[in-house]
Amino acid sequence: QKEEKMSNLPAPKHKSSFTITVPIDQLQNGQTKISPLHRVDGLNWRLHITRHELYGPDSYTLTNYIECYGDDALE
Repeated sequence: QKEEKMSNLPAPKHKSSFTITVPIDQLQNGQTKISPLHRVDGLNWRLHITRHELYGPDSYTLTNYIECYGDDALE
């Protein structure tokens, strides 16, 4: 299920979200992993993943957000 959005968004940077696989064992509590730019639907995206341990080493939540840099990121 994917939301269709206009490709000519006025903002050069906006947030979106989608599902990815995260090697959680490589992230410590509070550590953030930033992915390289990925080109999707003609736009450049960078993923930020942060691990937060709330109830012990076996329980955690992941927060992530996507930044869109448009076509200006590679210039």
